[in-house]
Amino acid sequence: MRRNTRPTSLIILFAILASSIAATSAPVDPRIREIGRWPYGAAGTVTWDDDLLYFGTGSVLQVWRFTPPDELDLVSEIRLAETAREIAVVDDLLFIAVGPAGFQIVDVHNPTSPAVVSSTRAHGACLGIAVVDDIAWLAAWRSGVQAFDVSNPARPVRASAVVPALEVISVTAAED
Repeated sequence: MRRNTRPTSLIILFAILASSIAATSAPVDPRIREIGRWPYGAAGTVTWDDDLLYFGTGSVLQVWRFTPPDELDLVSEIRLAETAREIAVVDDLLFIAVGPAGFQIVDVHNPTSPAVVSSTRAHGACLGIAVVDDIAWLAAWRSGVQAFDVSNPARPVRASAVVPALEVISVTAAED
């Protein structure tokens, strides 16, 4: 699987869109300017790969294309089983933590027509997700950390779980 690449210039985009910047009295860098606003309420999660941004806004996944220096265009959207909590990108697949519904895998090889490949229930609410070497690691709240084999994205298989004494709300995984 290829690693996710994230252009650092997009971090500035999100800082620009944050309303808290406009409310501060500190001097504003003249090179930073607003290029648009997010009109859909809270975006629960966002990630990107190359020129595509993936927003989980409520139970909808939206795909946007960012073209420097200042174009942001909606490409498509698709309904999810529940509220998107976190998104991991691997190749042309999005692995999306969707709370009590577990996680969904969405194929975005054609960004104009994303398709749900599978929906898998986990034990507990899936709040976070990370994917390394065909294993999806889930932060499953009171059900701990769960591992699913996703070598066949259409049929994820639960591989193992670790249930610590406290709730798990996030996972991070790294390749060797």
